[in-house]
Amino acid sequence: MILWLWQQTYWFPAVIFLGGLAVISWLFEKIINEFTYLWLWIVRWFEDTIKGQKSNR
Repeated sequence: MILWLWQQTYWFPAVIFLGGLAVISWLFEKIINEFTYLWLWIVRWFEDTIKGQKSNR
């Protein structure tokens, strides 16, 4: 009984840990995608601003 309980308590955190890792990696991927999109938008806007300044001169 005690051994069974120990096995359950040993198995339970492992599942929570793996589940947490899966969720964290998924969230991280979503955040990276958002940041990449935002970064590309900023770079495009920056390039447009520089080109606009150069063409004005």
